[in-house]
Amino acid sequence: MFLNDGTTAEEAGENRALTKAPHYRHCTLCLEDQTTFPDSIANAEKLHTLMVLSESSDIDSTNLASLLSRMKRIRALDLSSCTIQQLPLKAAELLHLRYLNLSFNHELKKLPSAISNLLNLQTLNLNGCNSLRKLPKSIRKLIKLRHLEILWTTSLSYLPKGIATLTLLRTLNRFFGSSGGASRSKACSLGDLENLNNIQEWITIDGLGGETEISEAKRAGLKNKKNLFGLELWFSIAGSEGNHQILLDNLKAPSQLQSLGIFHYGGSSFPNWIIELNGLKQLLLVNCSECNVLPPLGKLPCLESLEIKNMPKVEMVGSEFLGIGLNHDDAGNEGSSSAIAFPRLQKLHFITLGRWKGWTGINGNGGDEKVMPLLSSLSVVNCESLRSLPDYIKKKENLKPVIEGCSRLPRPRRSKNR
Repeated sequence: MFLNDGTTAEEAGENRALTKAPHYRHCTLCLEDQTTFPDSIANAEKLHTLMVLSESSDIDSTNLASLLSRMKRIRALDLSSCTIQQLPLKAAELLHLRYLNLSFNHELKKLPSAISNLLNLQTLNLNGCNSLRKLPKSIRKLIKLRHLEILWTTSLSYLPKGIATLTLLRTLNRFFGSSGGASRSKACSLGDLENLNNIQEWITIDGLGGETEISEAKRAGLKNKKNLFGLELWFSIAGSEGNHQILLDNLKAPSQLQSLGIFHYGGSSFPNWIIELNGLKQLLLVNCSECNVLPPLGKLPCLESLEIKNMPKVEMVGSEFLGIGLNHDDAGNEGSSSAIAFPRLQKLHFITLGRWKGWTGINGNGGDEKVMPLLSSLSVVNCESLRSLPDYIKKKENLKPVIEGCSRLPRPRRSKNR
């Protein structure tokens, strides 16, 4: 389909020319079984936007190079899911290009170093390019780059050192806490996040622990990323418990964070900064194998969803989890509440806590109505040792817990009115 100031024409997969193809500016091209492009698109030299939707097994690279050589005015190019194995060098000659989408080209292994010629490029989307092994070090020359998307790039293990100079970056959805086997002179370190304070929305940091230095965690300055609202921290399984704990303590998240995930953390406890995230809405604690006590998460005033999964050393969950009625130093933090624990929590999921035996409530009589007043979804799955639910859960008449793989836990009673 070609669009030009409201004018529309259709190309139905046939290799036939369109009467005014050279005048069209925006094109969405559907290739059904072809591996080549129709002549009509090759003649559209004034195109500003091209999106290719391909259902073929492979787009001929020679044909693609020939097409790109004609499109000197192209500003936005979408070749996502086109089974591209190699980006032609001709792509580096598209000097007006601002947007390049190569996502989900699963066989794309590398980008040409000459991509640094695209000095006007603002968006580079490589999400889902799971054969991509590295980015060219020349990427540091893309000084106008604002969005670099590299999620689900499973073969990518480090970022080149020059990424740290791209201070206009707003989207950098994946970073690495270690060099991934590359020399430190070539790879970004965690501390290279220091000057990337314009990052927005969400970032995943992989490979924490192991060779990650504590000083790098401090230098990264996550707390200074004022537009960051989502953070995932993935620790290296090979890291030591002590290293993980000190590292996480120094990776203090920004106060406005709304979503936090911590994966494969090897420390025995969590840092206090977590319960100081007063805007946090979603929290995932997954595969934290050495933790034996949960933090007082009930003090988080905005938390709506909490998932705790694969924490084999947790045996008891008691009033300390609620964060109310505590007599330690941090009980007076701004995020705490002596009246209501988990005031906004709606979803609570415990999955695979093999040694978890006891879940107790508030000491003394009363107060159960002030714990998780908005809870509407509860899952307890594969917690074989758990023997009972606390009163503040059992007294919620409208709550229908999902209980699976908990052989010692009595099944919840059904209402007589049903």
